[in-house]
Amino acid sequence: RAAASPDADAPPLAAAASPGADATPLDAARRELREETGLDATQLIELGNFYAAPGSMTERLHAFLATGLFPNPLAPDADERITLERIPFVEAVRLARAGELNDAKTLASLLLAAPHIPAPPL
Repeated sequence: RAAASPDADAPPLAAAASPGADATPLDAARRELREETGLDATQLIELGNFYAAPGSMTERLHAFLATGLFPNPLAPDADERITLERIPFVEAVRLARAGELNDAKTLASLLLAAPHIPAPPL
């Protein structure tokens, strides 16, 4: 799923669930990025992976940082209703620290992306 944008000019983070019908987590991330943001990327940097709910689920999530964005939309899934909001990376970290972001995959993706963002705030 798409997450917070590192800054107004930087790429969004993309965290994709296990590939399912896609061949690889990278393929799933690219598809999710296109479906949920209408953008594609010249590069998807794999940040890491983690379990959605260790101890109760075996679903492994994969986080990516998308760079070199360009328009290339795919139709969203019929049940997806997504509104995009670009948030500077520093603001996303502030919101996370303030407890205003409570989605585990977003929090994990922010942490994993920090070393790839200029002057990481962490």
